[in-house]
Amino acid sequence: YSNNFLFVDSTVTSPPFQITMNTGSYEWRIKGLNFAYQTQFNFPNTFQVIASIDLTNQMVVLQSPSENIYTNNTSIIFTWNSLENADNYSFELQKVNSTGNTTVFLEEGITSTSIALDNTVITEDAEYLWRVKATNTTSETSYSSRSFFLDTVAPATPSLITPEFEEEFLIDEEVNFSWNFEVDSGIINSPITSVYEISSDSNFSSIIENGSMLITNFNYTFNTIGTYYWRVRGEDEAGNIGSYNLNGKVII
Repeated sequence: YSNNFLFVDSTVTSPPFQITMNTGSYEWRIKGLNFAYQTQFNFPNTFQVIASIDLTNQMVVLQSPSENIYTNNTSIIFTWNSLENADNYSFELQKVNSTGNTTVFLEEGITSTSIALDNTVITEDAEYLWRVKATNTTSETSYSSRSFFLDTVAPATPSLITPEFEEEFLIDEEVNFSWNFEVDSGIINSPITSVYEISSDSNFSSIIENGSMLITNFNYTFNTIGTYYWRVRGEDEAGNIGSYNLNGKVII
């Protein structure tokens, strides 16, 4: 706690617990838990965090983008927390290669806590590493770093596996719908979510069932006779949206 504000509340499996903190007065407490029971909290201990002019053992806390995110946005604002007693910051963006990292952007002497880069800098789908360090007249921190993945390629159109086109089923019979995606042609393969629809008409204006899932199959039971159509598309974690397959068709 800091000034009666809950600063962090976390569960850990073993000590020590480490966190980067700003200057100020704090109190902390701890309790033990197992599968069925828990102790009382111990009486809180108080301590103070004091800013040092020496930055050597300090670190810059990065804010956004988050660690290991996938994105299709080539214009990104990078932000971090200010560090007391820092005069300026150095920002570096590297492209991660199998043979080593390549620096694509470097700026030193930044006095703010953010920098915006656009598609003139971030030009290729790849894994990128961005890092920041703080500097003053006598010392500097080590770099703090995070990775992100640029993926601008939409998922491939899925291929329908089951049921077969115009396959017939009985009312109340469970029907298994399954499909697969061709290998992603992009350099970065973001995780894909499947979005599916079942409709009573081929234009999909009367949707009777829809959903999204990470797996590539689901079961559905029809309770009305008729002809039904179904389709699937992929949406990846980077925000790219693929095309629907040619409609599947089942007869109940």
